[in-house]
Amino acid sequence: NPVNHRNFERKLRLKPLG
Repeated sequence: NPVNHRNFERKLRLKPLG
C-alpha cells in the first residue's frame, strides 16, 4: 500500500533512527 509506505516514512522523519 503506497499510503502506508508514506505514513511509515513520516513516522521515520518524526523519529529518525540515529
